[in-house]
Amino acid sequence: MKYFIFKTFKKDEIVIREFKEILAQNKEYIDYDIFLQAKYNITVEENEDYIPSKENGTVKMILDENHFEIMDLEDVFEVLLNELYKKEGDNYEENHHSKWIS
Repeated sequence: MKYFIFKTFKKDEIVIREFKEILAQNKEYIDYDIFLQAKYNITVEENEDYIPSKENGTVKMILDENHFEIMDLEDVFEVLLNELYKKEGDNYEENHHSKWIS
C-alpha cells in the first residue's frame, strides 16, 4: 500500500506545502498513527475524514492510496491551511503566499 504525507507550515511568512510518498516505517507515519489511535480510535488506513495533526507550527496528515486521489490535493491542503490558521484568527485565503515542495 502507498501512503502520502501532506504538510504545511510557515517559513518567513511564506506558507510551505509538502506532499510526498511515505513508508509505514517512517517516524512521522508512526507518530501520526499513534495520534489518530489516541484521539480518534482509528488508524491511518481508516482515516477517510482528512484529520489533521498540528505540532510545533506544522500541520500534517497522512492518507493511503485508497483515500486520496491527486485531484483532491487542493481539498487536502484546504483542511491543513484551515488548521494552520485556526488559532491565529487569520483568513488564509486573503493572507497567505504559498510555495510547493514535493
